Amino acid sequence: MSRSLEYEPNVGPARFAVPAFSAGWLAVLLILSLWAMTVFGGLLFPVPIIAFALLLAQKRWRLLALCAALSPMGLGFGMGVIGYCTGTAKVQGMGLPGMGYYNVDPELRCERSTGGCLVNGGEVLTQTPNNRVVVGLTRLFGPQPGAYTGPYPDETETKAALATGVPISVELLAQDQVDVAQPPVQLDAGVGSGLLRPTMFTFVGGKLDAFSRELMKDTGSPTATLYQGQCLILRIPMNPPSAMIVLLDVKTGRPFAYYGEGEYFQRFPPVTWKK
Repeated sequence: MSRSLEYEPNVGPARFAVPAFSAGWLAVLLILSLWAMTVFGGLLFPVPIIAFALLLAQKRWRLLALCAALSPMGLGFGMGVIGYCTGTAKVQGMGLPGMGYYNVDPELRCERSTGGCLVNGGEVLTQTPNNRVVVGLTRLFGPQPGAYTGPYPDETETKAALATGVPISVELLAQDQVDVAQPPVQLDAGVGSGLLRPTMFTFVGGKLDAFSRELMKDTGSPTATLYQGQCLILRIPMNPPSAMIVLLDVKTGRPFAYYGEGEYFQRFPPVTWKK
């Protein structure tokens, strides 16, 4: 008697699958590891890569979108958009600032900021998305609201323009006025006195004291000139033969760039573009 042979259906190789609850934990792991990287840097780099790859293999698009929104990159992207729309966007970087670092960017017309000298590598997770958004929106729609949009001479052009500069009153400058024209150019409140703070000039009752008058014989008087009508250039003498050169917006009366002459150097400007 012959035995009938029974055949089982041919089952192919098992497909790799992550249970639904595991995908959720992978998303949590991905978000937390990305935030941890902002503190510990690249030490945790393999963790989010693995979690991302597993979610991608399972085509968990909604979870991946949620992870992107809740990640440091999502925060950087959102801050860049909000900053641009509110006129407070800044190009972010790291390192010790040098002379002119805080000048308004000549192309993007926004300020710069730095996170300092302690770099762990995780800063790119927030700074890069922010900077890409600021650059992209500026090139698409123009400078952010409230940005300086007037002429922006470079250092060479600025120093050449100062060749026609005229002496101005230090006492008026301390009162936020620059008598380069009539009527005098009005600066924003506190800008003039703030620019004079790093100097050795002192005032008594709103007037230069005797020491400052003698000092000015060596340093010379501050000078100023108007550049293409909207940019006010100030040269404020420091210790001879150094000087601080400041570019100000005539409309707002606030400084947007600094240059140095001689041995003058600064890491942080005495008065910033935004209050």
